[in-house]
Amino acid sequence: RLEWRRIWPILSKHLSTTSCDNREDVSMCAVNALKQMALRFLNKEELRGFRFQSAVLQPFSFAMRKSKLKSTREMIIAVQRNLIETRGKKLRSGWRSLLATLAFAASDSDKRIADLGFDVLSLVTTIESNKYCSKGGELSTHHFDALMQCIAAFARSNTDRASDRALNLLPRFGNLVESESDMLEWSSVLSDLILEKNVETRMMYSQALF
Repeated sequence: RLEWRRIWPILSKHLSTTSCDNREDVSMCAVNALKQMALRFLNKEELRGFRFQSAVLQPFSFAMRKSKLKSTREMIIAVQRNLIETRGKKLRSGWRSLLATLAFAASDSDKRIADLGFDVLSLVTTIESNKYCSKGGELSTHHFDALMQCIAAFARSNTDRASDRALNLLPRFGNLVESESDMLEWSSVLSDLILEKNVETRMMYSQALF
């Protein structure tokens, strides 16, 4: 593992760049290589306080932001879904990079990309029955700020489907606030959106805050 920590910065830089190649076969090959390595690394538990998972998943957010190929960006979203479905229980610091990748999907100019991204986010935001976002869950306890920023990115999305769902989702997270810093993050996100959105949204968020 120590050896990989030395090799990974060099390898990840190469794969990040290659995944943004304008040739689809080259780009897809790089994304697939990133996926295989991520699955391997995420198969082991990460100790609290370590950040190697986040580093391993960071190239996906880079490629999501930089790739000009829709097919590549769709594949990246599909990989995020696969990581949650197959390695969700092992995710620790990796959640931050994964949520950052989805946030970039939210701002994508292609509405289909944004909608696909929110569908993946929905895997972990079903509060009533989800182990990640329930009280004491990994996301609600350790990555609440990143989760709020990700949902807010979808609330600002240019696709009504994702935006409306995100706007309706945010107020419900007030019940999961477990610390003063989380309350500040949640209220700050809602306050910002109150200033940006329509009257109906303002009223709904104002009621949630007050």
